[in-house]
Parts: sequence; C-alpha cells; structure tokens
Amino acid sequence: VERDLIHQQDLNAIHTFIKSEFKRNQIHLLEIYVCTDHPDNATERRKPGLGMFVEAEAEYDLDLMKCLMIGDSTADIQAGEMLGMETMLVLTGRGKETEKMLQDFINPNYIVSNLQEGARLLVL
Repeated sequence: VERDLIHQQDLNAIHTFIKSEFKRNQIHLLEIYVCTDHPDNATERRKPGLGMFVEAEAEYDLDLMKCLMIGDSTADIQAGEMLGMETMLVLTGRGKETEKMLQDFINPNYIVSNLQEGARLLVL
C-alpha cells in the first residue's frame, strides 16, 4: 500500500476473497495480518520481521509451531521458518519468481499453484 503497488480497497477485496475461499472449503481462518509499511521505513511488523506473528500469538493464544504460514515471497517463508511453522509457498503473485530464488536454507513444506490447491491439500 505504501509503495502504491495496490490500493487499500483492492487489498480488502483480496482478503474478502481469501476468507470466502477458506470458508467455502471449511477451513477455519482466524485472521489475515498485513503490514503496509514501506520497505525504507519498515517496522518489526514487516516480514521477515516477526511482529505480526507475535501479535497473532498473543491475540489468539496460539502455538505458532502448530500454525501454517502461507505466502508468495521468500520473506513470508523465512518468517514462518524462523518461528518453526510449516510453510506453504503459493505460486500466484510473486510465487513463481520466489520459487526460482529458493535457496538451500529456504525450504517451504508445501508448494502449490494457487490458494485453491492449497486449501484442497489442507482438507485432505
């Protein structure tokens, strides 16, 4: 949002779609956390910082090691791995570019073509 790559209303629409897909597939989704900081003025909330994870952990009394981090960037996967979470790389958005950049120390547990495939995998 701060880099003007997407408008807040479009981001809200994406989140509404994600929530509806999870609900349609009977997967419980507590929350979607987002950091709109510009990279040049980032807080600890910006991944791979752990701020949003700490917020979620406190807000919902979570055991993060039992949670799944779903994302399309190396920062998403790194943040999840730093917390001992299982990670899922989605190949939409930046995901295909991210997959090409994966290194030996960044190993998502799952790689899926899109959120629908990821949701099906979780249901099985």
